[in-house]
Amino acid sequence: MRDYPLGMDGKGKAGGRIKVLADADGDGVFERATVFMDGLPFPTSVMPWGKGALVASAPDLLYAEDTDGDGLADVRRALFTGFNPGNQQHRFNGFEWGLDGWVYLANGDSGGEVKSIKTGKVISIRGRDIRFRPDTGELETVSAQTQFGRRRDDWGNWFGNNNSIWLWHVTLPE
Repeated sequence: MRDYPLGMDGKGKAGGRIKVLADADGDGVFERATVFMDGLPFPTSVMPWGKGALVASAPDLLYAEDTDGDGLADVRRALFTGFNPGNQQHRFNGFEWGLDGWVYLANGDSGGEVKSIKTGKVISIRGRDIRFRPDTGELETVSAQTQFGRRRDDWGNWFGNNNSIWLWHVTLPE
């Protein structure tokens, strides 16, 4: 988020980057950083998926892939759209695999009317976090509205947080 908080030009110009770090000699120190994606509006999360990566960059949840081996994402497509940009500290974030095979996300407190590009389905995420399947385009709301990353333990218990409450347990499913 090198464009935080006002953009590259002080007026909101996107400048977020995702880099791939490489430790060529295995000593635990990265020798190389390659820009995988550039010009993103305040990217808040990245997660390896398929042959590429999922990227949270409101208003879109993107899939990016390097198909020609040069280290740059030459495929960049929205899987879902409609996440409210809002305050940069309140954007959707925190990809987390569920034990059920869905990918979960924290709402971030900005909400939105989120549309699956693949299915056309639109859901309101006001007051809720979401889960989705990148391959099929399915998406659903789930209990709780988490600001900074929705996390689970090894038994499938979900946990959330916000600025004033650092941890809560999501006890009841929606």
